Amino acid sequence: MEVSVKNESVQKKERIQVLDFIRALAIVHVFLFHYCMEWFGSSFMSVPGGVTANLSRWELFKGGDWLALLKNLVSFLWFYGFSAVNAFIVVSGFVLTYGMLQRPIPAGGGVRGLAAFYYRKFKRIIEPFYVSVVFGIAILYLRNLLFPGQAADPIYGLIDGLKLVFVPFLTFDMVLLQKFNGDYWFVPLILQLYLLFPLLFFVLKKVKPVMFIAGALVVTLGYRFIAAYFLDTVPIGVIWPSGNSYLLFVFFLPRLAEFCFGMVLGWAYFHKKDVFGYLGRGRFMLLGALLAYGGFILRSYCEGWIFCDLFMGIGVFLFLLNLARYLERISFMERFMKSLGGCSYQVYLAHHYVLNYLLLPLIFALGLRGNESVYWALVVPYGVMAIWSGRFILYVEKSIGKIWAKGLLLKKGRPPTEDV
Repeated sequence: MEVSVKNESVQKKERIQVLDFIRALAIVHVFLFHYCMEWFGSSFMSVPGGVTANLSRWELFKGGDWLALLKNLVSFLWFYGFSAVNAFIVVSGFVLTYGMLQRPIPAGGGVRGLAAFYYRKFKRIIEPFYVSVVFGIAILYLRNLLFPGQAADPIYGLIDGLKLVFVPFLTFDMVLLQKFNGDYWFVPLILQLYLLFPLLFFVLKKVKPVMFIAGALVVTLGYRFIAAYFLDTVPIGVIWPSGNSYLLFVFFLPRLAEFCFGMVLGWAYFHKKDVFGYLGRGRFMLLGALLAYGGFILRSYCEGWIFCDLFMGIGVFLFLLNLARYLERISFMERFMKSLGGCSYQVYLAHHYVLNYLLLPLIFALGLRGNESVYWALVVPYGVMAIWSGRFILYVEKSIGKIWAKGLLLKKGRPPTEDV
């Protein structure tokens, strides 16, 4: 998002770079988590019974020596990566609020101004999503060509395909999404939050930020309490046995507090509060780690459902913010994170296909599945493939945008220009 930064520490139009760094670190965390998921299944995910019942599950590599301990510590960080999605929600709340303050809907804009806002924001979510669907289908058939022994037709039919194209995920169907890409659960969630944002922004303007975030906490924790004890479902982000555990799996209420936390940060930053400088201190990095891992532990208890995602969301954001501020001092890391942060959403949408339709079939074909040395050796190549997939989606998306823009100009009788 191009912004004219109001904060006194920045004097010119530019992206808020630290947000790109947070996105970059978060998406690396996410695709490493999915790498672990495909190797180990759900064997390391929390189950009922508390910490004691889960200790053996979290210990992926046995042996009892220092090397095994080191490998378990590294893998623990990886399979904790599902929580990084929470950081994206905080960043989204920040960016939407800051952008609205920079370019508010005109007072007389009414429905037209609101429609323009929704068009801009939904386009950024839906357009790369559609490109990723086509990309995924292409990768599926490439797998069938390269690995005929594992060839299979898509498990979705015409009706499912039409649902995917014409229903923009404002409602949620986990069974449908799992047929394509289980990672798509984030799409309806963020669209619902975008849809709700103008109302939340109006409330934020009318009340003090402290009252605003307090209200969001009451709503979120109240819903999560009801979901944990009285609904045949689970709050978002919690794996727990239930008859219909995905009944309300994606709904904005369970993640409203993290989104509103980001909104308050965006509000403060616009009003010349150096929130990144204040939160980018060692004490907040430690606080972030404590909150994040505290949230992870709470997932092992039904009572902890109420608070776990909130703790993880804010904790991971604080931790990644501080980590980003350290890494940005390294020149090559700064370039890498800035580039990756700009296509993090595209990487999120596409990496599933590269992992499940190319890398894993290759490992199966070579008979290497379950080989620990291969597990470690393929981490970097997989990361490169995941990032490449996102950049490819972004390239296609921009190319389509340029062609569309030039077509509109020609239709209006004006020649296209280089800066369209």
